[in-house]
Amino acid sequence: MEVLTALLAILASILGYLIYRGRKVNKYWEERGVPHETPGLFFGNSWSGLTGQESMLFDWKNNLYKKYPNAPLLGYYDLMRPILVVKDIDLVQQVLIKDFKHFSKRVLEPDEVKFPYLENLFVMAGKRWKSMRNKMIPVFTTGKLRQMYGQMSELGDSLVRQIESQVEEKKCSLELKRSFDCYSMDIIGSTAFGLDIGSIRDGDNEFARMGKKVFDWVFNLRFLVNNNFPQFSKKFGIGMTRPSVFKYFTGIVEQAFEHRRRTGGQRNDFVNLMLQLKEKGHLDLVKDEADEGSDDYLTMTDDSIVGSKAIEITEPLILANAFLFIMAGFDTAGTLLTMLCLDLSQNISVQNKLREDIRKTLSANKGVFCYEVIRDTPYLEMCIKESMRLHTLIPVLFRLCTKEYTFPGTNVTVKPGDTIEIPTHSIHMDPEIYPDPECFKPERFAPDVSHQNCTWLPFGEGPRICIAMRFVITEVKCAIAKVLLKYEIALNPKTELPIRASPRSLIFKPKRPVYFDLKKIS
Repeated sequence: MEVLTALLAILASILGYLIYRGRKVNKYWEERGVPHETPGLFFGNSWSGLTGQESMLFDWKNNLYKKYPNAPLLGYYDLMRPILVVKDIDLVQQVLIKDFKHFSKRVLEPDEVKFPYLENLFVMAGKRWKSMRNKMIPVFTTGKLRQMYGQMSELGDSLVRQIESQVEEKKCSLELKRSFDCYSMDIIGSTAFGLDIGSIRDGDNEFARMGKKVFDWVFNLRFLVNNNFPQFSKKFGIGMTRPSVFKYFTGIVEQAFEHRRRTGGQRNDFVNLMLQLKEKGHLDLVKDEADEGSDDYLTMTDDSIVGSKAIEITEPLILANAFLFIMAGFDTAGTLLTMLCLDLSQNISVQNKLREDIRKTLSANKGVFCYEVIRDTPYLEMCIKESMRLHTLIPVLFRLCTKEYTFPGTNVTVKPGDTIEIPTHSIHMDPEIYPDPECFKPERFAPDVSHQNCTWLPFGEGPRICIAMRFVITEVKCAIAKVLLKYEIALNPKTELPIRASPRSLIFKPKRPVYFDLKKIS
C-alpha cells in the first residue's frame, strides 16, 4: 500500500509539473504583448490541425492572419512551442533579406551523424551553407538548364501521348495529376540521374511507388516529431524520412555514379555535374547571355557571413543533396500543373490567349519546340506565377533566430532558438497586397508591373531562396505548353469546388481529386 501511495505521489508530482510548465509556456506571448490566440494546455493551438478538422497550415493560419489586420506580429503555439508570425511586409524583408544574419537558419537541426542524408543545402547553415551554395550555383544556371531542356521536351511529348491514350479511352473526367506526377518523376530521373524511369509509361513502377512515400503520412508524422521534439528525435534516431526510402533512392544514385565512372559517359545531368564537382572542387559557370538577368536570384547572398568554410565534396554529401533534389521534385510539379489546369479551365479567355501566344512564338521559331518557345512567351510565366500565388504550395516559411533581435518599430525581441514564421499563403491572399485575391489575373505579373519585395514567396526570398526555382518553372512551362497546343481544357462537373487543402499535408495538396474534360484541337 505504501509503495502504491508513493507511486501515485510521484505521478501526481510529474503531472503537476507538466501542468505548471504548460501554463507557463502558454503565457509567453501574453507577457510580451504580442496578439495571439488563446492556447489549450499541452496542445496549444494545434488541436484542430492534429485531428484533421481543418488544415492548420492553410485554413486556420489564414483565419488567424485576417483576425488581426493591423498587427505587424502575431503569436500562436504549435503544441508547447511559441511561434512568432511576421505579417508586416517590411518586417518580412528584414527577416528574409536585410537582417538575414539574425535568421539564417531553418528550424530543423538534424543529427548529421545519425542522418547523413540531411547534410544538404536545405538544412546547412553559416559558412558551410554559403560555401556549398556557391559550389552548387552553376548546376542551376539558365545555361545548364538550356542544356537539359531537350530531355524535358522529349518527356513532355511522352506526357502528351499518355494523356492522349486516356482521352481516347475515357473522353472525359480525367484526373491529370497522376500523369503530371509521373512526368515530374521522369524529369528527375532523366535530368538528375540519366535514367529512363518510365513512370509515364507505367505509373505503378517501383520508382513511382517509392516516390509516393516521400511525402506520405509517415513523413508528416516524422516531421511533426522532429519539429516539436528535436532532442527526443536525436536521442532515439527518428529521422524525417523512412530509411528504406532513402536507401532506395541513394542506391539508384550510387549505381548511376558507378556506371558513369565505368563507361566515361557524358550527359547534361546532376550526376555528371556532381562528379565534376567532386573531382575539380568547383564547376565552370555556363552563362546564357540572353537569360543572364533571370539568374540574378542565384547569386543573392549574405555579406554578414564573411568568407566561406572549406567543404570537401564527398560522396555522402553528394548523395544527401541528390536526395534533396528528389524530395523537392516529387509531387510539387504535379500539383502545380494540376492547379494551373484548374485556373485555365475556369478562365477560358486566359487559356485561349495563352494558347495563341504559344502558337505565335512557336511559329517565330519555325515550328520547332525549342527552349526559346517557352522563354519568349511572357504570358506563360505570368500565368504560372499567378497560379502559384493563388495555390501556394509551401504555406509558411520557418526561420530560427540565431542572434537576439528587436523588430523595428516594435517592442518585441526574439532570442536565439526562437521560431519565426512567414505566412506565405496569407500574404498571397491579402487583398491589401493583391486586390481580388481569389481571382486568377495573370496581368498582376506582367513584365512592366512591379511588386514590393517579399510579396511573392512560392520559392522563398533572400539568400535562402530555392536554388532550383528556374528549373521547376521551366518543367511546368514545357508540360503545359505542349498540352495546350493539343487540347482545350475544361473542368469536369465531378470536381468539388472550392478546392480545399488536404488537412494533414505539409505542402498544398487538393483534399479531393480534380477532374478535367479534354477536347482535342483539330
